[in-house]
Amino acid sequence: MNSLFVLENPVKHYAWGSPKRIPRLLGIENPEETPYAELWMGIHREGPSTVRSEQGPVPLEDLIRGDPARYLGPETVSAFGTLPFLFKVLGIAAPLSLQAHPNRAQARAGWERENRLGIPPAHPDRRYKDPNHKPELFCALSRTRILAGFRDPALIDSDVRRFAARCPQPVRAALEDACAALKTAGLRAFFAALHAPAFRDAWARRARHRISRGSISGLAARYPSDPAALAPLYLNALDLRPREAVPIPAGILHCYLSGFGVELMANSDNVLRGGLTTKPVDREALLEALDFAPFTPEVFALPESGGVYPKRCAEFSLRVLRDSPRLCAAGPTIALVTRGRVSITRGSQTLDVRKGAALFIPPAGDALLKGRYTLYAAGSP
Repeated sequence: MNSLFVLENPVKHYAWGSPKRIPRLLGIENPEETPYAELWMGIHREGPSTVRSEQGPVPLEDLIRGDPARYLGPETVSAFGTLPFLFKVLGIAAPLSLQAHPNRAQARAGWERENRLGIPPAHPDRRYKDPNHKPELFCALSRTRILAGFRDPALIDSDVRRFAARCPQPVRAALEDACAALKTAGLRAFFAALHAPAFRDAWARRARHRISRGSISGLAARYPSDPAALAPLYLNALDLRPREAVPIPAGILHCYLSGFGVELMANSDNVLRGGLTTKPVDREALLEALDFAPFTPEVFALPESGGVYPKRCAEFSLRVLRDSPRLCAAGPTIALVTRGRVSITRGSQTLDVRKGAALFIPPAGDALLKGRYTLYAAGSP
């Protein structure tokens, strides 16, 4: 009876995706330079994985549903009833949308509200694709730049005023008004002011004014009429190196700017967008979901030999193995090989897999590994 399953995983070809990163990982050609944005590994309805079998591909969810106790383990079945996490690879050639994710109560309320309105789950106007929250952990596979969490208000005020001094008068006046709102009413009022129609109009009219400040320049060039390009003024900028990871809790405003990495999250695709995108934006829903307390993200680094990232969510944990002889799968695990090749043995089954391969491993004792490899293992704790 198999206890190791090779996964076939869907790719999302969003416009911000890199034409090189994910194809190189998978060892495939991409002569058309199609953007490969995300590789999904899991059971979410928006991008479910399948497992190879003698009868052909079988949806991973169907495999699990056939014997939950075997494929998830009794603890995961009791706690969640299903595979509780979604594992992704992100190849980021251009900035993603400015976004945040709802907490569990917000997700449930939004899901039920849109169900009552009769909006189909796959409809582009749908904001809540499922009733689950979506805390995340992003781990860099290459140098990656991220904006995440509101900075200290005093620093925001100083930087915004310095930036405003170089702007045309209507924008300068509007930015000074936003700073006044920041001092008197806090970050929520400041953020709302920057996304109010009056400021959007003033910002759009400055289209010919040259922006020379770092990240803002690139964002403004790509989205010239979108005031979300000012996000580098009020969000923390993080430059992650390989094996550095950052948790993004629900309600934290963030934007991935460039890079390559794996992303592990609760099994959800709920994204509330505030700009820097051609996808639907719902600033009111975003305002409802955001946590407006200043937030400095934690950055965790593992040694080259690997290890386990600190757990910040009940649904998942992430380990990195480098040439390790053993993989303990106490809960359901999805393992992705990112370097080299490895022979994996469990019981009488042995699989030889190489860079780009992903496996689903049920909780049935340790697997023995041989080879020169790096493997990222997402699991339910």
